Amino acid sequence: ADYLHNEKSGGGLFDWTFADGGNGLGPDQNGGDPEKGASRYAVTAGLHYAINENAAFKAEYRYDGATQNVFQKNSDGSFVKSNSLLSTGVVVFF
Repeated sequence: ADYLHNEKSGGGLFDWTFADGGNGLGPDQNGGDPEKGASRYAVTAGLHYAINENAAFKAEYRYDGATQNVFQKNSDGSFVKSNSLLSTGVVVFF
């Protein structure tokens, strides 16, 4: 789990100097105060299952949240306070 308390100067970081809807950084994108950034948090849970000696199945779920509307939805371009991601994969050892 991670937590970023980021409410000063519009919510930028050293690497980011602009609002980033994909990573949930910056001020509220629905008309909030441009000088107050969003605090955000992330929680990740994972699963690793050995199928056999040479292969493994992996799954991961991540939930990101913020105090303001900073995550951009791909479906309609609107901004929301949370984002979810599910990923799966098979790893083969040789």
